[in-house]
Amino acid sequence: MSLSASTAGSSRGGCAARPGVPPRSGVTDNEVHPLTARRGPRRRPVHPNPTGAAMTSGAPHIEPDWDPAREEAEAEARPDRGRLLWWVLGSAFVVVAMAMTIWYGVSATRGAVTSTDIGFERNGDLEIVMIFDLTRPTGTAVTCTVTAMDGSYARVGTKRQTVPASEEATTRVRAAVRTTTTAVTATVADCAAVD
Repeated sequence: MSLSASTAGSSRGGCAARPGVPPRSGVTDNEVHPLTARRGPRRRPVHPNPTGAAMTSGAPHIEPDWDPAREEAEAEARPDRGRLLWWVLGSAFVVVAMAMTIWYGVSATRGAVTSTDIGFERNGDLEIVMIFDLTRPTGTAVTCTVTAMDGSYARVGTKRQTVPASEEATTRVRAAVRTTTTAVTATVADCAAVD
């Protein structure tokens, strides 16, 4: 059995050398280079006209199924689905947390008795009048403790001021406190509903 002149002595791993192409350096005739060895049957190239019809100038051009540039542009145009999912979940969590905080704040202050210091007036050296706004549920009587203090913030007088029930939620109260020495300030220490 004889080999043709083009394949004699230039066979690489059972594959015939191509005419006019010199063998690769570093690979002998019977060796197969591990990076260039083919596995499996050779694929046929995709024909741009799969129907086999004659190509004319009026025939529509068929785009290939895969365009790497278009695929990359589409991937950059839409965000990653996993990242989008985390943004949606995080935003939903923030909205729920804010709603629960607002609900808790409103429910905790509903029906609560609160006071807001407005100011004070001195009626001589041994009396100070504390002015404050009292907010409470309508129809509720309240008792507040008013404290007068001297320049070093030591307590120099205290009074329990009873505020009768009213149909108004907020009432302005004036409480006169007798002191042992000259008071320079006063404050409402606490308020509680009367049972």
